[in-house]
Amino acid sequence: RSLNNLKERGWPTLNVEPLTQQEQRKLIHSYLALYRRTPSEKLVYKITNASQSENPLYLRSLLEELRLYGDHDTLMAEAERYLAADRINDLFELILARWERDYNRDRPEFVQDVMTLLWCARRGLSEPELLDILGKDGNPLPTAFWAPLSIASERYIVNWAGLLGFFHDNFKKAVEDRYLTTEKARERTHRKIAEYFRKRGKSQ
Repeated sequence: RSLNNLKERGWPTLNVEPLTQQEQRKLIHSYLALYRRTPSEKLVYKITNASQSENPLYLRSLLEELRLYGDHDTLMAEAERYLAADRINDLFELILARWERDYNRDRPEFVQDVMTLLWCARRGLSEPELLDILGKDGNPLPTAFWAPLSIASERYIVNWAGLLGFFHDNFKKAVEDRYLTTEKARERTHRKIAEYFRKRGKSQ
């Protein structure tokens, strides 16, 4: 719709082409250098010869994950595992799975709960609202639980005028595919949000 409006006004448009292999190589080296990582030529070759790396969002998300690993053997193994995801939605699901391993240890299903609440909240949730809903016995979830995931997900969950929401529809779709595949699951989370705002006398 936006593109059609631009054309109707006679405004110029620009087609964003897929990344060339040269552009990919430059991005790989420059991005990992920010974290003092030097990729091997074998790793660079592996990434640039995967067709999905032509997508800037895919490549940036892949590199964001790879920067967490220090040695070359681990980098290659992780790159192969992530590159098995042919679609960006599938890559995001692998990222969600990694978050589950890292952040569900002290609170089971923590990642799932956060992501499904944000998916079901039509206009997003403020951080205090999110922590209130995740809390127990009338007490909000301690910030110590939320802070590590908040930092890890800062490229995927954005703050729009005080409300948290997903930065991209592909990420929202990955959350849906991983956690909300049934109407029952979606209704359960919607009810949780509705009950919270009902008690507060506020619509969502």
